[in-house]
This record gives sequence, C-alpha cells and structure tokens, in this order.
Amino acid sequence: MHLVEDGGQIVVELQDIPLRTLELLRANPLPQEAWEALFSIYAHDALTADADVHPVRGRYRITGYAVRFEPRYPFAPGTSYLARLERGSDREEMVFVMPRAEPGEPARVISVFPGADTLPANLLKFYIQFSRPMQAGQAYERLSLVDLATGEPVYGPFVVLDPELWDPDQRRLTVLFDPGRIKRDVGINLELGPPLEAGKSYRLVVDPAWPDAVGRPMGEGYTRTFHVVAADRVQPDVATWQFDPPAAGTRDPLAIRFPEPLDYALLQRLLRVRDATERAVRGDIALTDRERGWAFTPETPWRAGRYTLEVETILEDLAGNTLRSVFDVDLRDAPPSEEREAETVRRLTFEIAPVPDPASPASE
Repeated sequence: MHLVEDGGQIVVELQDIPLRTLELLRANPLPQEAWEALFSIYAHDALTADADVHPVRGRYRITGYAVRFEPRYPFAPGTSYLARLERGSDREEMVFVMPRAEPGEPARVISVFPGADTLPANLLKFYIQFSRPMQAGQAYERLSLVDLATGEPVYGPFVVLDPELWDPDQRRLTVLFDPGRIKRDVGINLELGPPLEAGKSYRLVVDPAWPDAVGRPMGEGYTRTFHVVAADRVQPDVATWQFDPPAAGTRDPLAIRFPEPLDYALLQRLLRVRDATERAVRGDIALTDRERGWAFTPETPWRAGRYTLEVETILEDLAGNTLRSVFDVDLRDAPPSEEREAETVRRLTFEIAPVPDPASPASE
C-alpha cells in the first residue's frame, strides 16, 4: 500500500497488481461493500478491540496498474489512519499520519455572490469564495442565515447535500436554498414557508471556526447583510440585453448590459463569441456592476465584420429562471412550448464597423 498525491489530494493505492486481475475487476466491478471488506481505511485512534467503527467513506477505482481509494473528504491533518488489506487468511496493514498545517495566512471569505444588496425572495443560491481550499463536510454546520427583524436564525434555509457543491480547487462553495420551500403550494413550502420573505433583511454568517483543507480555522468570520424584495418569476430575455460593440483594431471589451443580475458562475461559461467563420474568439471574461454586466476582451484586436454571441439557454437569473422556463411554474399558466423547452442555444449577432479611412471623402 502506498500514499499518493493527486491534484493536491492524498489517496491510498494498491500498486503492482497483475494486469489480468485488473482486467477482471474492470469487467466485473465490485460493489462498495465488497471493496470495504477487502481494502479499507479507518481513523486509527477510533479503533479498539470491541468498537464498531465504520471505514472512511470514499471511492474505489482502477487506474494504471493500481487500485486507488479516494476519500470523500480529505484526510484530516494530524490524524492517524490505518489502511487494511485482507488477503484471504492474511492481513496487511499500514498506519499513516497526515501532516499538520503549514505556516501561512489563515483562510478567509473573499466574496459572496450574488453581489447585489437587494435580492429576490425566491433567491436560489449563494456562491461563497474562499482564499484557500477549505475542508468539506462543514458547510451546514458553519453557515447560518439570521432574520434581522427577530435576531433568530432561519430554520433549514439550505438544502443539505452530500457531497457538498465545491469547485475542483475546493475554494468556491455553492449553497442552494431548499427548492421545496421556494416553490409555491408544495408540501414543505406550505409547512414551513419560504426561507426568505419580501420586505425583510437578513444576514449570512460564516463561522470563523470553519477549518481549511489542512485543518486551520479561518482567521476571522464573515457576515453579509442583504434586503429581500418580491419574488422574481419572469424569464430572462436576451431581447432586452444592450450591446456596446468595440472598435475594430482595438482590444477594447465587448460590453453587454442586462436589466437584472444573472448567475455569477454561469455567466462565465455559458456565453461564447464567434466570428463570421464560426470560429470561437479567444479572450477573457469579466463581470461588472454586480453581475448586471458582462465584458469580453479578445486576445487579439477585433476585426471588422459580423460576430455571434452564443448563449446557452440554461443561463439563469438569481431565482433560477432560465431562458427556457421559469423555475417556479404556476400550473394554471400555459406550459412552455416543446420547441422552446428543446432549445439549447440562442444566437445574437452584432457588427464591428471598419475603421474609417482618414483619406476618404466620407471621413472629412
């Protein structure tokens, strides 16, 4: 058994396994319970002769000439673990200890999106951006939402997911409000009501005890206060977007203005610029005015001609309404057409005018 680092995560591998054995395992995958009976990892300090201790949860997969165990959550710094392999009547064991935190600045919350101070009552999600990779499995213990009118925490505002929704670097967490409480006239909405109420103000609180990926608590907590207005149940409409095309021969950004804030993460991956030959234009994206603006700066200067902005129709506003449909549909309304539901991309064209020739009569 060997410890291997892969993408910043420590995993445990059984190496030098015969190719024939690996081929059999690929053709006939073992269920999770069988893997755990054969090859398991335990928190060493929790093991006693009579203790009923469950193995560390994770995923088993075959890679190269090895069987790899990838823990669902990173091994905790300073904790001793026991890796155990059962070979019939023989047992092989390996004890390892994860190193404690290295010196450095503690983690902190850099930003929370949406960035607006006024948010709809049916807000669907928050994105919380940290300065360092954070420890997963902590979110619903370390986050709270306080009703400023009462000073009390809101009961169960977020849907509890396992695993949590982290980006690959474990720096950005997506927190979803409970959809059952947002959608009108369904069981939990009728029982508990919506998590946010129009006319009220709330504070999102991040506990400073939240540990980063190597076990250090944050240097300081974080709070974000916002006011809630009426629910938004209107689809975003690309026809209302305002384009500000740049000048040919420059690397000035293409600027687009939206009448409402749109989803922070989706804006960065669901819009693409193509030239007249349908080739993607390479460049950098920036969001402005608290997600009401989108700016695209090309790697090379713009050429005069016609361009297309492709927008995937799963793009959402803050309430989860997409270009295809409304998130919280009133069943009394006419259902959206099948054609609109099947549409995946909207294509918006814009022109970049040629630079006037100063020698021509028209430019005088």
